[in-house]
Amino acid sequence: MHDLFISYAREDADWIERFSEMLKSEGLVAWKDSSIPTGKSYGRVIEDAIANSRAVVVVWSHYSVESDWVRAEATEGLARGILMPVRKDKTAPPLRFRTVQTIDLASWQFESEYPAFRGLVSELRNLVQSPQGNPKSETGKQTMAVSYSGTGARRKLMVIAGVLLAAAVAGAVWFWQGAENRSRLSLELTAAARAALDEVEAGYKASRRYWRFYLADAGGEALVEKSVLLALEAVKADATAEAIEVLRQSLVLLQRPLQEFGYANTTGSVEIAPGGARLAWSDGKGIKFLDTEDAAKSRDLAFDGRVAGLAFLADGEYLLAIGGGGALK
Repeated sequence: MHDLFISYAREDADWIERFSEMLKSEGLVAWKDSSIPTGKSYGRVIEDAIANSRAVVVVWSHYSVESDWVRAEATEGLARGILMPVRKDKTAPPLRFRTVQTIDLASWQFESEYPAFRGLVSELRNLVQSPQGNPKSETGKQTMAVSYSGTGARRKLMVIAGVLLAAAVAGAVWFWQGAENRSRLSLELTAAARAALDEVEAGYKASRRYWRFYLADAGGEALVEKSVLLALEAVKADATAEAIEVLRQSLVLLQRPLQEFGYANTTGSVEIAPGGARLAWSDGKGIKFLDTEDAAKSRDLAFDGRVAGLAFLADGEYLLAIGGGGALK
């Protein structure tokens, strides 16, 4: 059993070694991936280490913000409510974690009385002693006592009722956890898609080129497509208003597929089917239908006249196109 799991990038190993020794001197036992036994599965050992930690300390740095492993470990700590982020340098944390209060150790020279370090120690001590920090705690479970007095039939009925109740509680917990995971995944993907859009805008301004040349020659097209794909996956996980809005913003910038299907350089109407698996968009001259679960069903739809709007029927099986004069197809 250990108090802390430290998540970091390999390039910061020397700093982490001194950092963990400082924490140890304060009575906080830290686990690092240097503790992995030879021959053991890296991923499995990491999962077990996080599960048996009372707090996850993620060290954000120029290197760690680029690490998928560090992001995954931080996400697990955040989900359990035991994440304690610190900054080793002035690098901003990934967008997903910028709303979490982070302790700034960028100017720390390993002084034991440094105010930010003292604050970190205090926060960690509180965290490892809290119910969230106890990996063995089982909150929210219902305990049911079954009496076996009385007739055999009565006992059987009570046992059956107990089994059914336990199954219902387990099913409700499974559904709630699944919904929570989908919501968290959608939030992370939406943040990543919005970050890609921000990168598109920053790159466009820095390139000082016309938009079409920025897309074609300066890497803008790949970033826009990345944002579209991330937003699509976010909508599929949980079709929140924010995920849908980011998808719309991304599609408006998407150029190459529109050219391939003979459309103009901007997108007009965009409609997403219930569940987020299907979507359609138009620039007023044609319609592109995309099925993310069955590519064979995706197609280019002809439309006579200007397309004023699109709408999926409730089951998502039919797409309604509204013409400029109000005609329905």
